[in-house]
Amino acid sequence: AIHRQFLEPLRKLIKDNNLDLGKLDDYLYAKFAPERNAMIAARTVVVDPNTGELSEMVEDGSGMTNAEAERLMRQFDTDPKRAAYDKAMHLVWEMNAKVANLNVHYGFVTKQQRDQWKKLSPHYVPLKDLDSIHFGLKHAKGRTTKAASPLAASIWQATETIKRGEL
Repeated sequence: AIHRQFLEPLRKLIKDNNLDLGKLDDYLYAKFAPERNAMIAARTVVVDPNTGELSEMVEDGSGMTNAEAERLMRQFDTDPKRAAYDKAMHLVWEMNAKVANLNVHYGFVTKQQRDQWKKLSPHYVPLKDLDSIHFGLKHAKGRTTKAASPLAASIWQATETIKRGEL
């Protein structure tokens, strides 16, 4: 169902509009980064190791600062393919929402957990490093480096959720 409902239309959209996958990744990442940054900042206390005092809040818990995200988003304002990138981004978000529902269906999370995630992160994409990827739902702790492809991580997460749920 994921392939037919999301991946095939996404592949066709990318091919028909000659979309750049790196730009799509940047767009997905930049749209989600401020949400993740706010979530990480709200639960992270940073103590200066030299003075023991509280220091600045974490600005890039997603691996991208809000300023970087805003700069990337502005680049799409004048992109002639903006509408196609928007459609692709929405397909990815819809797929990730479907995966969240599957996580409830398979008993990996509760409906309340899923609803809380949707509320905090309506533009959610997984921020993972593909060379060290593993299945598991965990509490995001933040990161200081940019994650790998949110598109590839979304596809991987969908596939792994279904595989694990069908075992």
